[in-house]
Amino acid sequence: MLMRPSSLAILFLLAGNLSAQPMISISVNGSGDTDAFRGRPLVIEATLLHPDSMRGGTAAPVVLAGPDGAWAGTISIRITSEQGGQSWPLHAAAVPPGPLALASDAAGGAAWWLTPEETAALTAGEYELVAVLDTTQSTAANGWKGEAASETVTVRLRDEPEQLTEPEISDKYLLSADFEFLRGDAARADALVEELLAAQPGNIDAWSFKADLLVDA
Repeated sequence: MLMRPSSLAILFLLAGNLSAQPMISISVNGSGDTDAFRGRPLVIEATLLHPDSMRGGTAAPVVLAGPDGAWAGTISIRITSEQGGQSWPLHAAAVPPGPLALASDAAGGAAWWLTPEETAALTAGEYELVAVLDTTQSTAANGWKGEAASETVTVRLRDEPEQLTEPEISDKYLLSADFEFLRGDAARADALVEELLAAQPGNIDAWSFKADLLVDA
């Protein structure tokens, strides 16, 4: 997936020398450190920026690829808790095949999700997540080889409150819509947004989400 830097709503952290390697960031449910609820979907996104993207001008693309020539497997999510390393059954969103030519005026991204049933099976508590880019085994001609890691984000996983405020209801619907869209069910995502708008017709975030769905249709 490709995203323009101006549309990013998360903080980018430089992991190393600005002139040498891409920047990578991570968000969970659209935020950095966040509260997440068992029984709801969970969406993780990693975003890549060209090392010269903040400088302006035009620079040669940074080519990212793994040992098989594809870039899809070069980013992984490391999850830890007080009990040590954790393994979540993450589902990866589809990305274009082959290497990624990361341009200085655009961003590359990958996403993963957990279903509501899968988060319900997780133990409540605090988890730390880091996105790691590893192209040390790249076979791409002129490809960048190395490792870069995002900042750490903390996810406080807990049970959903019995009573939700209006903003919390909005967050719940929009997260579910984002989850459905990532899974490839744009119709279900739109239905959820419509349901939210029926209850909250002045919800700007919902209207914005609906506009994005129309653009991607």
